[in-house]
Amino acid sequence: DEVKQRLLFNLTNVGRPMIVLKDGNYKNRNELYLKHSYGGVELKTNFAQDTLTNLYQLWKRPVHIETVLSDHVTILSFDGHEHRVTQTEEVVA
Repeated sequence: DEVKQRLLFNLTNVGRPMIVLKDGNYKNRNELYLKHSYGGVELKTNFAQDTLTNLYQLWKRPVHIETVLSDHVTILSFDGHEHRVTQTEEVVA
């Protein structure tokens, strides 16, 4: 089943993750909040962190992306100084 998911993922969007804007004024602090359309394939954390760093350079404010890691809803963040990974209690089956 995992092999099937990976094959389908590679056929959809040329293997690139689908990410949408959820909020451009997150926490009412002009922070960028994105959401990854999980679909059974996790983001590569190192690529996601590099992307957050680049987005911070453009946005000039903290940036966040909601995704699923190890079956938990997780928020990856970058504030210009450090990367944070916040795992929520919410489980995705």
